Amino acid sequence: FFFFSFRMDEELPRLTASSAVASLASRVVCHPIDTLKARRMSGRNFGSSALEVVARTFRSEGVGGFYRGFGAVALVGTPAGAVYLTTYEVCKSKVADGPAANFLCGFVAEAVACVLYVPVDVVKERAQVVREGKTFQWTGLYRGYGATLLSWGAYSGLYFLFYEEAKTRLLLRQGRRTIPRGENTVKEEDKGPEKPISFEAALVASLCAGGLASFLTSPLDLAKLRLQVAEKHLGFFALLAAVYKADGLTGLFRGAGARVAFFAPSTAISMACFESLKNSDLFFKPRR
Repeated sequence: FFFFSFRMDEELPRLTASSAVASLASRVVCHPIDTLKARRMSGRNFGSSALEVVARTFRSEGVGGFYRGFGAVALVGTPAGAVYLTTYEVCKSKVADGPAANFLCGFVAEAVACVLYVPVDVVKERAQVVREGKTFQWTGLYRGYGATLLSWGAYSGLYFLFYEEAKTRLLLRQGRRTIPRGENTVKEEDKGPEKPISFEAALVASLCAGGLASFLTSPLDLAKLRLQVAEKHLGFFALLAAVYKADGLTGLFRGAGARVAFFAPSTAISMACFESLKNSDLFFKPRR
C-alpha cells in the first residue's frame, strides 16, 4: 500500500495533522450552509426558497437547527477529511503531473475517504432533514455508497483538476513558478520548481474550483442525498430520471446554489489552511 513508502517518519504525520485541522475549521464555519443545502435538496417541505428554509429552521429550531448532524461530522468527518487530503497528496506524489492525474488522484482520495465518511454523511443528512418528533433511523448507514462515490468522486476529480490548474496559473503570476520566456502555455515538462502557494492565492484558487465543480455535479449530489434519506429504495439513475421527468432540468439543479454556497467557501477554507499548515512548522518541520 503506497502510504507506507511515503516518508512515514516526517511527511505523513505532517500532512495528516494539517489536513485534520483544515477539515474541522471549514466544517465549523460552513456546516449551517450544508444544512440549508440538504434541506433544499431533500424534496421535503422545508420551504420553497433558501430564505424560507432559513426562516423556518430558525423559527422552529433556533441556531442549533443549523448545526444538526455536526457532532457526527466533527467526530468522524474530521479524520475522514484528514484521510481525504492526505490520500490525495500521497497519490499525487506517485503519479506524473497533469489534468488526468489530478482527476484520478481526487477520485482515489474520495474512494478511500468514503469508507469512513459515508456513514457520517448518512447520519448527518438524516439529522438535517428528519423533523423533530420523528424516529431517527440508524439502519442502512452505507446506503448509497455507490451513489456517494459517483457524486463525490466526480466532484473531487473535477475539483482537483480545476484547483491544480488555477494554482499553477496563480503561482506563475506571483513569480513562484516559471515557464520559458516567450511561452504562453503551461506545459508540464516546462514548469519550474514550485514554491509554496500563499494563503490568499490558495483561497482564490480553491474558491473558484470548488464553486465550478460543485455546480457541475449538483444533480449527482441531489440523487445521492435522496437515496440516503428515502424510505423506499430507488436506483441512482432511475431517481435522476424521475426527478427530470417531474421537474425537468431545474429539478435536477434544485439546491445547486446552496451546494455552491457551501462547497466554494468550505473547500477554500480547508485548502488554504491545509496549504499553509503543511508548509509551516506548526506541527512538524516541513521538508524543504
